[in-house]
Amino acid sequence: MSEFVECNMSPTNLNVTVSSFPMKAPICEICLKNDILCSGCNAKLEEGKITPVDVEVSRKLVKLEEKMPSLKSVELKKVIETRNSYILVVKKGDAPKIIGKRGSVIKKISEVLGKDTRVIEETKNLEELLQNLIKPANIKGINILYTPGGEIYRVRIPATYRRLIYLSKNDIEVVATLATSRKVEVVFE
Repeated sequence: MSEFVECNMSPTNLNVTVSSFPMKAPICEICLKNDILCSGCNAKLEEGKITPVDVEVSRKLVKLEEKMPSLKSVELKKVIETRNSYILVVKKGDAPKIIGKRGSVIKKISEVLGKDTRVIEETKNLEELLQNLIKPANIKGINILYTPGGEIYRVRIPATYRRLIYLSKNDIEVVATLATSRKVEVVFE
């Protein structure tokens, strides 16, 4: 997941008042509040450590903090955009805070972002990540294929669950690959 880099600009150089933002995001507090990126965050963007979607969604979430106090203690790690939705990757234990009672917070976030939004907790465990992505379906197994192009993690899901899964096969593969830096292939059998 993305690392947090100290901002190279200070509030005094920008001549702005910066209040404390308890919510942690892939960009620094100053960049969350302004329309431009500091040199540190811009470098992360150019290096591919963060994406324009990370920046856009982080800024929108910070604006929601005033109305939704539960967001103040959330640590957003990454935002992955699919055709129909956003997947917010948050620190382990933060999912309930960003979902809210009966989904009230995530519904508001989806409304503000203009797309359905799902939340998954950051994990190094591929199986745990996939299980969160395909709920309520179950994983039948994961095989590692050794190819000349590198390892491919083939995730086998019972075909009977196909209609229950919110994300498309391609979206699951893209999200899992981006979140774990491993090539993931999904098969329904």
